Amino acid sequence: RAGTLAAGVWDVNVPPLTTQYTYRVWVRASDGAIPTPNQSSAAQTSTVTFSYNTSLPGVALTAPASLPAPGGNRSTAFGVSGTASETFGVAAASVAYQEGDTGMWYDNIVGTFSSVVPVWTTTTLNGSAPNYTFTTIPPVPAASTGRNYNIVPKAIGAPGLEAVGGANTIKWDTSRPLSAVGVPVTSTFTRTLPSVTGTATDPGASPTGVGGTQLQIRRVLANDCWGGGAWGVNCATEASWLAAVAGSPWTKNT
Repeated sequence: RAGTLAAGVWDVNVPPLTTQYTYRVWVRASDGAIPTPNQSSAAQTSTVTFSYNTSLPGVALTAPASLPAPGGNRSTAFGVSGTASETFGVAAASVAYQEGDTGMWYDNIVGTFSSVVPVWTTTTLNGSAPNYTFTTIPPVPAASTGRNYNIVPKAIGAPGLEAVGGANTIKWDTSRPLSAVGVPVTSTFTRTLPSVTGTATDPGASPTGVGGTQLQIRRVLANDCWGGGAWGVNCATEASWLAAVAGSPWTKNT
């Protein structure tokens, strides 16, 4: 392909290139001898190989689940994981954490949500081109009665292009729900107990909400529990708690 030469420097317009393709360029020179110019020999011809890429890497979170999925409600430490992809390879994947109500980002140097811009935390990257996975352990937020946090992933492809993926939103709620029995009334006598009724609440400004209420019915003198079909269940086991009922007020048939 012909080009221009000025002060010993040549320039050639390249043809249209296709992203994610690898190309090789051969270069040879000719002098001004006439009638036939002398050209570089095959041994003197130089080559260069390069890959052309304008495509952004792909990146997405696989855990934790994002609201409104039930797994988006969290109360204990959890892990973050995701996937990244790029034809020529992924150089790095990172994650940033944002407090939903303030919009501030977690600064891992000072350990607080105090940055006005994302602060990217490096993850552990595994895999090979084009598919990768990454994992990391996020900071544990302060105790809360319900606060949303956004988890945002980013991938850097081997060619240097960066892509930010969609955020997963979790609710951090460390407050305990409350439940109370309405019927039967304490310290009263009854001949039958076909059901137990009551209420349940999850306190706080932005609570997770009540997921269900369970009952344990214990015989005081025998110190055993009702298993739903017979007495004799060990009250120290999970089997002594009857299947949960939803809502508030609630009713549990015994």
